[in-house]
Amino acid sequence: MTTTEFAAPPLLVPGPFQLPQAWVNRLKSLSFAYQPIVHIHSGDLLGVEALLLEVEQVGYGGPQEFFEVLREERCCAQAELFLLEKALSGFARLPNVQNYKLFFNLDPQNLGELKTLGENLVPVLSNLGLTREQVCFELSERHLGMGYLQAGAWLDRLQSQGFDLLLDHFGTGLAGLKLLYHSHPQFLKIDRSFLFGVLDNPKKKLFLTKMVNLAHLMETKVILQGVETEAEYFACREMGVDFVQGLLIGRPTDRIDSLQPKSLSILELWGKDRRKAKGDSKWLLAQLETIPPVTAHSSMIYVLDQFRKFRDHSSFPVVNDQGEPLGLICEEDLKQYVYSPFGRELMQNRSAGLTLANFLQPCPQADLNTPVEEVLEIYAQSDSAKGILITEQGNYLGFLSSNRLLKLLYERNLANARDQNPLTGLPGNHRISRFVQAACAGATKHLVLVYFDFDHFKPFNDKQGFRAGDRAILLFSELIQKQLGPTTALLGHIGGDDFFAAFSNTDFLTAQAQVSSVCQSFKRDVESFYSPEDRERGYIEAVSREGDLRRFPLLGVSAAVLEVKEGTTGLTLERISAGTAALKKGAKASPTGLLAAGLWR
Repeated sequence: MTTTEFAAPPLLVPGPFQLPQAWVNRLKSLSFAYQPIVHIHSGDLLGVEALLLEVEQVGYGGPQEFFEVLREERCCAQAELFLLEKALSGFARLPNVQNYKLFFNLDPQNLGELKTLGENLVPVLSNLGLTREQVCFELSERHLGMGYLQAGAWLDRLQSQGFDLLLDHFGTGLAGLKLLYHSHPQFLKIDRSFLFGVLDNPKKKLFLTKMVNLAHLMETKVILQGVETEAEYFACREMGVDFVQGLLIGRPTDRIDSLQPKSLSILELWGKDRRKAKGDSKWLLAQLETIPPVTAHSSMIYVLDQFRKFRDHSSFPVVNDQGEPLGLICEEDLKQYVYSPFGRELMQNRSAGLTLANFLQPCPQADLNTPVEEVLEIYAQSDSAKGILITEQGNYLGFLSSNRLLKLLYERNLANARDQNPLTGLPGNHRISRFVQAACAGATKHLVLVYFDFDHFKPFNDKQGFRAGDRAILLFSELIQKQLGPTTALLGHIGGDDFFAAFSNTDFLTAQAQVSSVCQSFKRDVESFYSPEDRERGYIEAVSREGDLRRFPLLGVSAAVLEVKEGTTGLTLERISAGTAALKKGAKASPTGLLAAGLWR
């Protein structure tokens, strides 16, 4: 029997069992489609996922049933190896394939049978002109066929041999956190079920953001699959996702040679996205140290020479052949060899087995487009971290040392303090103006802008005193933060008794109802600031602007609610100012204290 009658070349067969000829014929008739995975900011192609096709044509309802039958007949591991080589052969046809990765799903129940997978795969890769670094094995937390410690040991073995690991369908089962902890994957793929409905559910968005942050704290990149709309893409970007996959990016195709190095969809979205803010990037770039990296294949003698050449650096970033950061090599870890009589000779001796990998220290990473607050959080949660490696489009860009991060924190806090109202701590007029200007630059999504203005504040302040006036302002500030904070894109204090709120992805009527509730709550709660006599009368007597003693109603608040519909053109600050000015005047005359209108076209 020739080798073509088996499920894989002899090097890949892990055990004594050979596939029946019927299975060989079925597997030969199957093929793969390849779906692109791209960087969320640049659109650069990271790699492709191999998706098995045509199992229905060989008599099975789908891949799940197909592999269940293989497991029952004790053929699953051999069949997977055959399919892996087939997927690699197709992947090798991708133009400039050396720059990309193949993501291949392994059944976690077969891990015990694939003990020599890493070693035996090397000659196959060599024949195809591929390297181990280009293969990323996807494993789902579901159907794990062994304990987490044992699975972690097998996965560590694969990673130590140079293969990447991805945890698939993260969060859909009960094992995700345990497997994440025990396996230290390079990638985490979050299931689309978490993305579904996130635009209308602030709690879901917060939960998903925390999942992304957790992965980053574990030095793991996040892929979100199933991205199908522009709104979902922008939501993923806001939540800090690293890579995306889905119909918006590219459909699975069996014509792998037609895939482009950049996603045209992402480039188009960046062109349309006028909200692209460089503020945080500028903060990071201002503090970034451009320390030259060393490659993972550098000799230890070269590394020592780099420390001698750049005496101001106590560590160097280490990158792979694609320029992706792997960690740090620190001078302190080499001292025992530098100052040992035979240390340098020991490092030069290949038989001693001392390579750069022996001294590599993990280091947290963040993309240049990551918000400063998240960068600082990643650093704060990383024990003994010497800093953060900053990447752009997945490649090493520079290093933020602990001292630079402290300076970044100080300058950011100082800038925030300048732009905060000193009484309420809310963003001030500068931040509000920037937000509105961004909306004017291109209203690519639905917005509801609200301007609050106290009614009869001057007579209240004159009679009750400035301290009572400040207490009323603080009361309103706390109310809007409590009632509106979770659903708004921005809350601000324009100054004095004027406040601002902006809703995004919130229905116009829902926003009006929430604003009305705030106004009613404030009117009810602020009554406690008056004497029992004033509350009973429902008014106070105070001197008017004209110098006359007059009766003024108790303190309240009016709200001008302006809807800016998605796709509005010709939007300017003047249009918004004119619209809100008219609404504010009408709101004060309204019995409800609220007036709403739409702005579009």
